[in-house]
Amino acid sequence: MYELVLLKSINADMIDTLVKMDNATFPPEDWIKKDEAEMLYNAKQDSVTILYENKKSIGFVTAFLINENLVRKAIEKDTPIYQLLDSINLSDEKNDAVYIHCFLILPEYRNKDLIYALYKGLGIWLKENANADFSVYAEAVSEEGINCLGRIDFKTIHTYEDTCLLQKNKVSSLIESLASVTENKDWLDNFYILPCL
Repeated sequence: MYELVLLKSINADMIDTLVKMDNATFPPEDWIKKDEAEMLYNAKQDSVTILYENKKSIGFVTAFLINENLVRKAIEKDTPIYQLLDSINLSDEKNDAVYIHCFLILPEYRNKDLIYALYKGLGIWLKENANADFSVYAEAVSEEGINCLGRIDFKTIHTYEDTCLLQKNKVSSLIESLASVTENKDWLDNFYILPCL
């Protein structure tokens, strides 16, 4: 049985789970460190949608609101947004954009179309948390990541040394793209969506 859970709070055990999943998916140079994860998830408690298979966590997407000035700073400094996240940026209350920080399915669960469940979860999160006119940004460290975001119509706007910055102009447009790629996936109706845990 699959469950898609929109977390409203993140405790230490969940942070450990997210770090382990990150480290099992990405190359070592892109791993999130535990202290970075603690800073991020303690500041952005309602940012994770997690996918379970028979109570085992197998994928998640992290999205949260940011100040769009952070995007401009990343381009000017030629440094990915995820490397600029600090306690000041994470606590900035002038939020006028969405940043998708992480989008992953564990390697052993790929090629099963489970990414579509995360697309569905992201759509729900956006409807509940983001202004329809906000821009949405994401970064990809691999061709697979670029393809995952390209499927929902993200466009590359900047290339760092080994990372691409992608953008979708409006949350409302992204919600439409997410609905479009999941609309003929009838098997998603069997997923239990459990919000507010």
